[in-house]
Amino acid sequence: MRLEAPVVTTVPRLKPVTPSIPSLVLQDAFEAMVAGYPGAGSGRIVQLQEHISLKDAVEVVKKRCCLEHVRLAVSEKCQRGAKLENIKIKSVAVQAGSGGSVLLGCPADLLVMGEMSHHDALAAIAAGSSVILTEHSNSERGFLPQMVDLLQTRMQAAGYDKLQYIISTTDSDPLSVV
Repeated sequence: MRLEAPVVTTVPRLKPVTPSIPSLVLQDAFEAMVAGYPGAGSGRIVQLQEHISLKDAVEVVKKRCCLEHVRLAVSEKCQRGAKLENIKIKSVAVQAGSGGSVLLGCPADLLVMGEMSHHDALAAIAAGSSVILTEHSNSERGFLPQMVDLLQTRMQAAGYDKLQYIISTTDSDPLSVV
């Protein structure tokens, strides 16, 4: 299963950022993350080189997020009762955290995010997208090391060189599947 993705586009930013002294540095860090994508927001849409099955997509998300379980809503355009290995995915939209307001309406076969409201999930599957939900903090936790590196570089460049960056080693999702 190849997961190379040569074409990455971004979801447009929905709300303007209100600047303050620390948020200007954070905004600068964010802009660096999406350099070359003017007006980009935090979501991404990826066109895969080859189709993968929805079953494989679920397994990749679970493995990358170190999860035993995710929640899945299958697109209404898929035949009822279709096996996950027979549902083909060519495009994936990803948003950390609560992504329903960002990704809803994206033209992707699969939407991956932490959480989405019930009605947004219904709208997504009616529009032809399947949805994988990892729970909110599970979708954000994996990015923290890269964010710390980026923030540290940007904060030092802005003259904040005595800050300490700590990523919790005990943080976990407050919700569990029982």
